[in-house]
Amino acid sequence: MPAGRVIDREDGSPVADVIVSDGRAVTRSRDDGAFTLPDRSDVEFVWACVPSSHRALEPGWFVDRRAGAPTVELVLTRRDEPVADGCRFV
Repeated sequence: MPAGRVIDREDGSPVADVIVSDGRAVTRSRDDGAFTLPDRSDVEFVWACVPSSHRALEPGWFVDRRAGAPTVELVLTRRDEPVADGCRFV
C-alpha cells in the first residue's frame, strides 16, 4: 500500500489537507501529513495537488513509484509572497 507524508521543505513540518493521487485513487493528507492509497501494481507516480500556500512545480511534489520506494515523501515549497484571490489565465 503506497503510504507517505506531505511535508514542508523549509522545516519538515507536516502539511495537512493536501490532495494526493496516484492517477486512479485520491486521498487527503491528515493533520500529521500522512496519507495512504490503495495498493496497485501499475502505479507509476504519486503526486500532490499543491495548495495555494505552497509553490507549484517545485521539486518534490511528485514521486516516481517505479523505483519501488516503500514510502512516499512529498516535499512542498512554501510560498513567500501572499496568495492572490481569484484565478488568472494568461
